[in-house]
Amino acid sequence: MRLFLSAIVALPVCVMLSACDGEAVKTVDYYSDHMDEAIHVLKACQSDASTELKQNCRHAREARDAHNKQTAEMDTGARVDWE
Repeated sequence: MRLFLSAIVALPVCVMLSACDGEAVKTVDYYSDHMDEAIHVLKACQSDASTELKQNCRHAREARDAHNKQTAEMDTGARVDWE
């Protein structure tokens, strides 16, 4: 019984600690509304290969790609590059 109670307490704590890397995950919609921040995140992702697969990198990339696709469809030439 004691082991069972320890597992019930330890499991949520382990999940919470492994999910937190000190950085809040922002959505694609957030980055779409804050393109400057998306570009900043993408630059950080490029300079640190270990962050390449993190959710913020993916979300910022998706927001940038959607922006560029929409811009291309409008043919305004306002493409956002991050390099």
